[in-house]
Amino acid sequence: MKDSVSGPILCSETDQKDMKIHCYIGKEDISGNRKAVSDDRVRIENIRFFLSGNTGESSVTNLSQEGKVTIVLSLGIENKAGVSSEIAKNSHMSIETTISEKVYKKN
Repeated sequence: MKDSVSGPILCSETDQKDMKIHCYIGKEDISGNRKAVSDDRVRIENIRFFLSGNTGESSVTNLSQEGKVTIVLSLGIENKAGVSSEIAKNSHMSIETTISEKVYKKN
């Protein structure tokens, strides 16, 4: 998300590439109110979700068909007071993690 006059809105891919726009991870409650979850010193440069596998029936587990979500996240330093634009532009960290499930046979 990013801040706007009307409140937090979704960041586009173009926004994520623009060093002047602060994109962050946020959450939305049931009534539609949005708020930041990530630290304001961290810039979300890219986030992708990849889904694979599907649940199915097998004798004990669905081991060969596990549902998986892989999250790829690229972070940077927000260009704020005390941080030079050159350091902010060249500082990045990439994180990748996979979440999977194992469904056991129902009796």
